[in-house]
Amino acid sequence: MLAAGLSALLLMATAIAVDVDVYHHFENHDFFSMRMMGDDGAFRWNTYSAVQEFAMDAGGEVLISGVSASHPISFSLYTYEQWDVYRSLVFQITSMAAYDETMALTCMYPAAARIPFDPRRTKNASAMSIRIPITVASQYTLQIESCMPAYNLVQAKVVMRNVAYDGRVTEHLGVDQLGLLPVYMIMTAAFVLMTTLWGIDCLRKERPTYAIHGVFGLCLVVRTFECMIKLWHYRVLSKSGRTRSYLSVGKDMCEHMTTTVLLLFLLLSSLGWSMRRRYLTQSERRIVQACFVLYVFVAMTKATCDSRNQVCQGYMLTEYVLKSLMLLGIIITLNYSIAQLQTKLENEYGRWTESKIPKMQVRLNLYLSLRYSFLAYLLLPTAVLMINLTVINPPGTWRYVWATYVFEEVVMACIFTHLGLVLRPVHPMTLDLLTQKKAT
Repeated sequence: MLAAGLSALLLMATAIAVDVDVYHHFENHDFFSMRMMGDDGAFRWNTYSAVQEFAMDAGGEVLISGVSASHPISFSLYTYEQWDVYRSLVFQITSMAAYDETMALTCMYPAAARIPFDPRRTKNASAMSIRIPITVASQYTLQIESCMPAYNLVQAKVVMRNVAYDGRVTEHLGVDQLGLLPVYMIMTAAFVLMTTLWGIDCLRKERPTYAIHGVFGLCLVVRTFECMIKLWHYRVLSKSGRTRSYLSVGKDMCEHMTTTVLLLFLLLSSLGWSMRRRYLTQSERRIVQACFVLYVFVAMTKATCDSRNQVCQGYMLTEYVLKSLMLLGIIITLNYSIAQLQTKLENEYGRWTESKIPKMQVRLNLYLSLRYSFLAYLLLPTAVLMINLTVINPPGTWRYVWATYVFEEVVMACIFTHLGLVLRPVHPMTLDLLTQKKAT
């Protein structure tokens, strides 16, 4: 589960789409006060990251408009290589001598482009527009630097655009994210089809269905809705560079709801509910209800809070612990159910001497298949992280971040497909034929 958090951080390390309003106060501090504000050392007061590591291809552009400032500033655009060195000079400064070099380092360090702005020499600055063409593909960081030791209030609007599929410079998604739209279009269509087929299969009268089939159908519905929300979210980002708050929060909430319902399905299946036995015991019901009420509360709070807040980080840790405990419980109960069925097959009924044996063998095979799907779901975050670091995006590469999403979504689709094929309602005649065959 730690791998899940690491892979999420890797995928979120770059900006997805850029259309931002900058509003920042530059305020001069001495070295000792900055040491109090920073944990690992001081950071330079006169530099501010408007955009960090946004993937752009040759032919793209950076537009800066609506600029206002109290004192002269500079807009500096750094490639990934330049920014990699520059940020080591900006952050985690541990000596006063290094901190005193603020002006020379931040305002004169080599950059792909540097645009100075002096409000005293610029007339009608609010109507001015600055365009920086991109000639080299890289991950670009836009820094705003205040080059005078004085209080400075800066406002600006920054837009970064790439070349779209139609050849126009209108695409707000980064180059490394361009594949997300087709990915979620395909995933949405696939899960709509899967949900429809599952519903048709369950509604056929000659095939008996159980409550667990309804829970799995709910998993498919929630997963389909999650893919739709993600498609909507990235389409809005692609067109405007900004997402609506309800879309961003809705996307996170749907992800957590999918996880919650899938965990509920796996836990109920491992307990044998509606497959091996009709009811759970009272203690089992209380444990399941308590776990999922608490998990839903923590996960929804995490989805709607600001990850930079310490309280929100506490919810993130709590959600991680709860999910780990639930996965551990699923492993234990699933293996226990398999062991029980194997014991009954070997000891209680003998080998193929009773009519119940074929049905029990079918259930055992179902649990074994369920365990394979669960193991795939359990190992998916680690697999995504390892493949991302070694195959798709090894260190120094960035263009194909979207392929990591493809791998994760395809594996999840395969897991749902496998569960659907294993759990689909069985015609009664199938088991009767098995019974007759073994009896003879």
